[in-house]
Formats: sequence, structure tokens, C-alpha cells
Amino acid sequence: MKSFCNLYFLIIILVLSSCSMGVVKRSTSLTKKEASLAKREFFIRKKLVILPIHNESPFGGKDLEVLATEEIRRYLIRSGRYLIETQYSQEYPNSQAVFQGGGRNLSSLLNKAKGHGANLIIYGRIVDSSIRQKEDDIGLIREVFLFGSSTVEIRVIDVSTEQEVLVKKVDAFTEDKSYQIQNLTRENKFELRRDLLRQATKLAISKLIKPIWDKTKKKEWFGRVAKIVGKNIYINAGLESGVKIGDIMKVLTPTQDIFDPVSGGLIGKTKGEVKSTIEITDFFGNNGAVGILHSGGNVSPGDQVTLY
Repeated sequence: MKSFCNLYFLIIILVLSSCSMGVVKRSTSLTKKEASLAKREFFIRKKLVILPIHNESPFGGKDLEVLATEEIRRYLIRSGRYLIETQYSQEYPNSQAVFQGGGRNLSSLLNKAKGHGANLIIYGRIVDSSIRQKEDDIGLIREVFLFGSSTVEIRVIDVSTEQEVLVKKVDAFTEDKSYQIQNLTRENKFELRRDLLRQATKLAISKLIKPIWDKTKKKEWFGRVAKIVGKNIYINAGLESGVKIGDIMKVLTPTQDIFDPVSGGLIGKTKGEVKSTIEITDFFGNNGAVGILHSGGNVSPGDQVTLY
């Protein structure tokens, strides 16, 4: 009898434990910090166009231009928050053309960026880079002190509003102290100076990444309706951008330019109003999504969409 009771209780425990295994623990109360961290996991990556950085200084030449451009690209890709436009990179001018052309080149640049679904344009220049050298002879040994500096300016344009949202210039400094033999070759001296300029430029770029992130993270992501086939609505952002099945997208009316009544200058653009919504149901291609009409109507190719 005792063994039967023990077996009975064992069966009861097993049944209860098996039922509890399927229970999902949910938190009904989050702190502000926990909610903020959780919210960061829900975002759509903004597509960037990075124009080749221009070196205005007499030192470093193309080497510093390529280095600065690649450093920005590397930092922003590593953040996981952006997609870098590379497919149409040959169609865009470099930063030098934008600075020299002033506003004349911006209209064409913005139209291309909109056509390629870009949200932001980043361009910039190395304003100054230099090396200072001090030497003290100590017999056959020479004490050499090198001081390198680099000043870099970065600008960011929000494509949807056609406005510069960031203009930032930073300075960076590096130094090197070494003891060298008197007959140090010219090639070795060149390498020392080049490496110091590269270090200073890298440091300047690293200082610019946080300002870029701070200014762009608050900007709303926008995509476009690419095509409509039957009930299917195709948009130009998909799995790679962070779009999820079940996402609801707002379809917006076109924005309008607002001009100053006295000067005639462009003040800004109105925000588009919601005319319908789309529910994402599938993905296609390298980075596209398929949706169906969720509410409203009158959706057309080229319409601007954003996350609800």
C-alpha cells in the first residue's frame, strides 16, 4: 500500500512538472532603463551614401582620403545600424565636387539618393594635416620628436527633409618620440611621417562617429513603394534592413516645400500625412519586402513609407 501511494504521488509530480514546462514567463513591469534597452532592438537600418572624403591639406594626398573614407564606413557598418550604399557608388560625386559646387550639386545629389532609397548622405574633408619635427643630436644617435595633427570636417544630409542635420569639425593629435641613427634613410623618414598622419586622421574620424550617431538615430526611417502587382505592394527595404513580417507601414502623402514669404528662401518641408497602411507579409530579392493593403487606399509606386 505504501509503495502504491509513493507511485501515485510520483505520477502527480510528473504531471504537474510537465505542465509547468510549457509556461512562458512574461514580465508585466519594466523599468525605464529596461524598456529603453528593449526598444533599441526594434529599428530599421538607415541606408547611407558615403561620398569619398576630400583632402584639402598639402600632406597625405589620396592615401589620407581613402583612409578617412574607409574608417567612416568601417565604424558605421560595425554599429549595425546602417546599410552602406555601394551598388550605385560610381554615380555619386566625391566630397570635393560638393564643396566646390556649393548648392549647385546638391539638388542632383539628393535626387539620385532618393532614387536609390538612401536616407542619409555623408561627406567631408580633411581641412588640415601636418607634421612637426624636432631633433636633438646625441653623438651618432639622434633624438627625434614628431608631432602630428589632423582636422576633419564631416557633414550629414537628411535626404527626406533635404537639410544638413550635422556639420562637425574635430582636431586630433598624435606624437612619436624615438632614437634614430644619423643616417636614417629618406624612405624611413617618409614612412614615419605617413604613419603619424594616418594615426591622427584615424583618431579624428573616431571622434566623429558618436556625433553622427546622435544626430541620425532620432531621424525617422523612410522607404518607398517600388511596384504594385495585383494585391501585392513591393517596397525597397526588406530583411537586410530589419523589416519584420507583420510590420505595419504608413503610406504618406507627398511633402510640400515651405518658403519664407519675404526672402523667398526654402524654410523646410511639411511632413506627409498618412493616407493608408501596409502590412508586411513576405520578402523578395536582396533587400525588399512584400505587403498587402491594411487600411485606406490609393497607394502608388514612389509613395513614401515609414514604420507605424
